[in-house]
Amino acid sequence: IHSNLQRNHPENSSVEEKLLFIPALVRNVQRPHEISGTIQFGWCLQCSNPHQFFLPRFLHALHLHLAYEYALPKTADNPHNRRCTIWTNGILWSDDDGVQTLVEIVDNSQCVLLLMSCLEGLECNMVKLRMEVITDILFHQKDTCPILQLQEFIIDPSQLEYPIDKPSSLTLYNIEHLALCVLLKKPVITSYKNEGKLGIKVSDLLPFEPNNSALSVFAGRNPETLVPDAYRRSRGQRRVQENGILAQHALVPDDLPDIMKDIEDLKADYEQLGTYLRLRDSDIEAIKMENPHNVWICLKNVIRMWLNRNTTATELPNRRLLVEAIERINPRLAITLGEKYAA
Repeated sequence: IHSNLQRNHPENSSVEEKLLFIPALVRNVQRPHEISGTIQFGWCLQCSNPHQFFLPRFLHALHLHLAYEYALPKTADNPHNRRCTIWTNGILWSDDDGVQTLVEIVDNSQCVLLLMSCLEGLECNMVKLRMEVITDILFHQKDTCPILQLQEFIIDPSQLEYPIDKPSSLTLYNIEHLALCVLLKKPVITSYKNEGKLGIKVSDLLPFEPNNSALSVFAGRNPETLVPDAYRRSRGQRRVQENGILAQHALVPDDLPDIMKDIEDLKADYEQLGTYLRLRDSDIEAIKMENPHNVWICLKNVIRMWLNRNTTATELPNRRLLVEAIERINPRLAITLGEKYAA
């Protein structure tokens, strides 16, 4: 039995009601055989140590919190009778925002599973709710079983079919890796096991996100705090640090001569470079028509136009944007310039 304090008297903060959750009362409630609609999002919190598992206290506290926080009361005169289904190790509810949510302990109590679906056109409601639910799950885990060694994953959307008894057998995407991709502005994330397979676009893994730098699955956490030390010691994390330094160094038209010395090997690729620097196709074509036989002048005009046209943009021309564009054409040159500029 776990006691949960539920405040029912906001006008008097000292008055509290103690609610008791008794698992025996839901023992005969069967686990749902299926979930209505198409599951659109799956997330799990997995014990990385095979000898650890989530305590019953965590499950009971989480059950109570989710039921009272998100499930609507069936009648106004009985707030304790909620519109949700609770069974021994899970809870399922729907709300008036058109979102259906399932939270379940699976894989021999070693994994917390979150599955969500929503009505068409209400995906933004699901994105908002999943951030709140993930935040609550992580809070209760730290409160009741803080010593667990855990990893967070997003389940591949193509494998979201209920029931899911062992998420670790599916294609998973690590939240730590996702945070690194966001910091490096990489469009694709590879799976946790990888096995040489192509990854998935971040926008396809998490569609309808309003802010790609503050994804809902981060649950309000700064992505920099999610990147582990192993990544920080890798070239990937050095790139994160370099990007911060490079972004602080704005470029102005007077920097044109120095830039041209650094990128002289790219004169034959001026059209691609202009595209990656987000110049308009019509502008690049005009530059080409002016000097069709002089690629060096064309490259110079591309950089000159980029340095001048973005003066009112959200992000001014800087070394990071230049290095990222070059990386898509000549990765080796991009590494060299990145180390040079960050020094």
